[in-house]
Amino acid sequence: MRIIMLGGTGFVGSRVVKLLVVGDHEVTIVHRRVESRPDPAVRHIHVDFADLAGSVGSLGHADVVIDMVPHEPKAGGHGLPLFVGRADRGVLVSSGDVYRAFARLWGTEPGDPDPVPLAEDAPLRSSFAPDIAATGDRALDNLDAERVSVQAPSFPVSILRLPAVHGPRDPQHRIRPYVQRMRDGRPAIFLDDRRARWRWSRGYVDDVAAAIVLGTTDDRAVGRIYNVGSEPALSEAEWVAAIADAAGWEGQVVTVRHELAPEDARFDMDARQHMVMDSGRIRSELGYAESFPLLDGLRATVEWELSLPDEREQDYRPEDLLAERLGIPR
Repeated sequence: MRIIMLGGTGFVGSRVVKLLVVGDHEVTIVHRRVESRPDPAVRHIHVDFADLAGSVGSLGHADVVIDMVPHEPKAGGHGLPLFVGRADRGVLVSSGDVYRAFARLWGTEPGDPDPVPLAEDAPLRSSFAPDIAATGDRALDNLDAERVSVQAPSFPVSILRLPAVHGPRDPQHRIRPYVQRMRDGRPAIFLDDRRARWRWSRGYVDDVAAAIVLGTTDDRAVGRIYNVGSEPALSEAEWVAAIADAAGWEGQVVTVRHELAPEDARFDMDARQHMVMDSGRIRSELGYAESFPLLDGLRATVEWELSLPDEREQDYRPEDLLAERLGIPR
């Protein structure tokens, strides 16, 4: 297949490219990262996304166009509609943040928590992404990208809604706060009781990349929406315990009442709203299954985090006071 990728040099995209190349697909990456490593198996086109509309014609016809970064504006809007008539179909790499449950977690849409797991037909948000609104980011909304991208009947679009992704090179360093405490030999990691029981769909980066490749190369995926995520979805307490196993840390994971938790450990969202997505559709329709056991993926992630310089100073005095109060020896 001839595949054009918008983005493809980052955390998840680079893994997708590697798998597509192994599968003997012809890959063109359209991106702005001129310092990326050259790869003779991949064609790199360096374009400012603001000027993408003027460059689409020179890219040639593609079997599939993948938008790995729908949150980044292309020619002032969304990327896939630029390829209507220039590609057979599209793939949009979206997120579980499109569900109404995400807004209810943040408290930006009223109502009781939505039941989980969230299937692909679960209610969607009616307002702008709360995390983008809260930060003042100029990023585009994944939900808007989904709606705009599926409007052309002649251009079917497959949508993959990703979970929280971890792995080496994670730009969000999702497990770093826990790994840092383990590296520093802390006797305990404290979890707000709200956070401890809250569940979130997660996925290891190489498994998530494999799901995207399935959604790109399998004809059964044309025009379909798929949730991606490992099962079962762990609670935060279970997640930290798994990280501890991967890191070989022998301290305690201690759950405390919300009001007792150190300020940076408090969970101020609506913990009744779990963010668990049902990934049964991609498993049954495309035969998706994880290739990396949980601990293997976490060991690789922990090893990468530990390889980075420890530049952040952490004030452990609030945790020391709490440990003393609870009788936990240092």
